Amino acid sequence: MNRSTASLSRRDFLYRAAAVGGSALLLNTMNAWGMGIASKVTAPPALSGSGKGRKVVILGAGVAGLSAAFELRKLGYEVQVLEARSFAGGRCQTARKGFSLQELGGEAQHCRFDEGHYINHGPWRIPLDHQSTLYYTRLFDVPLEVIVNENDHAFVYLEDGGPLSKQRLRGAQIKADMRGHVAELLAKTVQGRQLDARLSADDQMLLLDYLTREGALERGDLAYKGRNGRGYAVNPGAGLAPGAGTPSDPLAFHDLLAAKVGKVYSAVQDFPMHATMFQPVGGMDAIPRAFAKRLGNAIRYNAEVQRIRQNGDKVTVDVRDAASGKRSSV
Repeated sequence: MNRSTASLSRRDFLYRAAAVGGSALLLNTMNAWGMGIASKVTAPPALSGSGKGRKVVILGAGVAGLSAAFELRKLGYEVQVLEARSFAGGRCQTARKGFSLQELGGEAQHCRFDEGHYINHGPWRIPLDHQSTLYYTRLFDVPLEVIVNENDHAFVYLEDGGPLSKQRLRGAQIKADMRGHVAELLAKTVQGRQLDARLSADDQMLLLDYLTREGALERGDLAYKGRNGRGYAVNPGAGLAPGAGTPSDPLAFHDLLAAKVGKVYSAVQDFPMHATMFQPVGGMDAIPRAFAKRLGNAIRYNAEVQRIRQNGDKVTVDVRDAASGKRSSV
């Protein structure tokens, strides 16, 4: 290892990783160092000292900049947040009727939703392990609601799914049938004593009982013939239209394998993709708006930073007002 490599800081290494491999390599490197995007803290760091008589300039009114400004002001710092756009939040944005966004290439995107409709086109959910975000929602009384991250009754479109391509299927059908077919295959393997070297006779009986229940298999021939969790061809009735319903036919095992359906339901088993998450009522931008309300005129909007100059005892930031074109210094 040469001297330049040995003295390379983590910041420099991450900068080079991003330059070589983009954001994917950057995030993977941070995860390997325990610096991933999922916050492990439950509250802001305990800051000490006094900021009386000192001024801090923060570039960008994203959630990170807003939280830094909020915490530093509590210590007495005079904080100025410079935001190039006309709203706070950074990439934490919500589009509703009347919202416009100017792309970097110059094209303007306009939201023409009906009243009451919106879309979070930045982050759009808060998993339970993002406790630092949830801390501020509690502190600012931002109301939350449950967001359903997985809906087994939503339709699944398998564009390249072999025999199942472009069929109108529900997630519950795919999951139930895949579980059933795999359980049948494994159960019959156990029944054929092909696992004798690994399982005792008692363990094999217990495993068969589990697979029969897990896969909704027939007790006699261990066949999977469908289960009510996948839905009915005709739903059960009650009241004036009683009836047990008509079971639906399961999808063929070969067709499910050809469709590579593991991608349909594997994501929600990953740590940051919990089935149940939260979102602020009315849109994710409720969080930066709550910060902005408390910071008030500490945020300067339409402030495009043109140049940063530093001498021995101070930093000067040259700013252009995107709305008026006027230039000033901070």
